[in-house]
Amino acid sequence: MKNIFLILIIALTFTACDDITNIGTNLGTNPGTNPGTDSGTDPGTNPGTDPNHTHRWGAWMATELAGTEERVCGSNATHIEARLTGTGRFNFQAISGVAAYSVSKGTSNIGTVRIPSYYRPSEENEWQPVTAINYSAFENCTSLIGIYIPEGITSIGGNAFSGCIGLASVTIPAGITNIGGNAFSSCIGLASVTIPAGVTSIGSSAFSGCTSLASITIPDSVMSIGQQAFSNTAWFNNHPDGLVYAGKVLYTYKGTMPADTVINNIRADTVAIVESTFYYCTSLASITIPASVTSIGQYAFSNCTSLVSITIPNSVTSIGGSAFYNCTSLTSITVDANNPNYASQDGILYNKAKTTFIYIPQALSGNITIPASVTSIGSMAFSGCTGLTNITIPASVTEIGGSAFYNCTSLATVTFAEGFSMSIGNWFSGLSSLTTVNIPASVTSIGSSAFSNCTSLTNITIPEGVTSIGGNAFYRCTDLASITIPASVTEIGGSAFYNCTSLASIMVNINNPNYASQGGILYNKAKTTLIQVPGGISGTVTISASVTSIGDGAFSGCTSLASITIPASVTSIGRWAFSDWTSSQRIYVKGYASEAAADSAWGSFWRAGCNTTIVYQGGQ
Repeated sequence: MKNIFLILIIALTFTACDDITNIGTNLGTNPGTNPGTDSGTDPGTNPGTDPNHTHRWGAWMATELAGTEERVCGSNATHIEARLTGTGRFNFQAISGVAAYSVSKGTSNIGTVRIPSYYRPSEENEWQPVTAINYSAFENCTSLIGIYIPEGITSIGGNAFSGCIGLASVTIPAGITNIGGNAFSSCIGLASVTIPAGVTSIGSSAFSGCTSLASITIPDSVMSIGQQAFSNTAWFNNHPDGLVYAGKVLYTYKGTMPADTVINNIRADTVAIVESTFYYCTSLASITIPASVTSIGQYAFSNCTSLVSITIPNSVTSIGGSAFYNCTSLTSITVDANNPNYASQDGILYNKAKTTFIYIPQALSGNITIPASVTSIGSMAFSGCTGLTNITIPASVTEIGGSAFYNCTSLATVTFAEGFSMSIGNWFSGLSSLTTVNIPASVTSIGSSAFSNCTSLTNITIPEGVTSIGGNAFYRCTDLASITIPASVTEIGGSAFYNCTSLASIMVNINNPNYASQGGILYNKAKTTLIQVPGGISGTVTISASVTSIGDGAFSGCTSLASITIPASVTSIGRWAFSDWTSSQRIYVKGYASEAAADSAWGSFWRAGCNTTIVYQGGQ
């Protein structure tokens, strides 16, 4: 292999071997004027490797790489040094946790650019490798025509070269393992690319819009390809309709799928069905996954609304999130009994030990009781199960993923088994059919937005033992008529009962140390702070002279109240306290004779969103 010795001359000399070129710095010294030495070493006699002779360097000569010069050793023409002749070409960022840098563009990126292999910010620092190309590193560098990436780079970030319309060639070296999303998107001048062995992941839209890209070499190492990675490329457009492979992965289905399509001819050497492969293939009725497949990407079968059943072979060790999302006709998922990572029972997908409930087919309906062996319910596990009406969650469950019950539009009853001790998360937020929730005494917390927008929830019992109710916990529970706060609750978050338009009273256990109620209104224990007036209360309210503070949103949405009188004792009112009040309502303010005077004391946001008439009564 040719030994190429490279020297950076920017207030110091750097020598290294082979691909270590164009090492940019920001030392502020005119490059080429002070060759100096690196750590006291003469670059002419020891350029970083043992050349077995004293170099006789020729003159610096311009190269085909803009902004660089080279000189050749007179004793051995294979020994070459290179240097930058311009500054500002790159920016470098230290990578957290490792002794390495990432690189992105500087102020000048014209022609062909060679990414440096090493960088140090000053002579006092050790040289460190450059191992990553940053997100959007050279995005929209329209004058960039070529890029040389050294062997030490392992990752090309998302959008790294997106929009480099003049880029005609790129060399991706061995060592790269990941090509980020949109990394080369819209590089319309790029005609061919060879992805080296070792790359395992190609991000979404990585080469999309590369309209001239007709030749793509994809190695067998690639296991993951993001959605539309090669869309609108000549390579993809030239493919016939049907299954499209990229290396040994099934990339997508091209064209319009005929009605009631049965796919049983996937190549026997296929190792992966990648992200969104059959996304919105609404005519896919049946598919046979060969025993060579080891992974199924996220959204792989999403919105395959005609798919009734699917069998997972024993070879599959990885299934991405939402792989079967919105498969509205899917009644069963069957897993080969010899699969090491997954299992099925009653058509439901579990991990092998059946401790994680991964996914339930959306066409299943009625009542579901989760087995007592389950400790975890996966993200979106029940998402879109529009026929699910009742569910029982065992005490063994200690983790429930995000959106686990999203769009379960018929779910009416949720029962937590005695002993269930998780904080109630926002798993049921927005479920408009939910009428009843049974919370056991073992629960200590109801989290933020836990039941927000559950518009059919008519009553709920908060057990003694619950210590906190999160902000917006019952927001817009428009059918909720009453609620009782037990003695154990010591914290209630903001707007916990906001816009509960049917809520006529909030009752507090007399032994509660932090809160109290009077006339169905929620106060702090001393009744000096009015926290929340129930949205369904009507008539008139005269606030007690003991009250000094009115909380954020305290009267928000109380459109059935005719009027309210604020006593002169009140020294602070929270934001949006009377929002949604209408012109037919009245607010009487004692202690202040004008809006300006009240705003001076309370700030103007106390009346934000309030469209009613406010009468200022001064010292009355």
